[in-house]
Amino acid sequence: MTGIDGALSTTACKTEKGEYFTLTLQLPQIQLTDSSHRKDIETFMRAYFPATVKTLNCE
Repeated sequence: MTGIDGALSTTACKTEKGEYFTLTLQLPQIQLTDSSHRKDIETFMRAYFPATVKTLNCE
């Protein structure tokens, strides 16, 4: 889920620490009326989230 000032993504990822992995990105310096960063946030999450999950060795 991508918003104006951040994003949230979650997936099943069973490890010894839990069953899910959730990544939250918050950019409080972005005004809620400024949607110009939304595409950049989405691009970041589409690259960073799967790469991070891959490093967790989910079962």
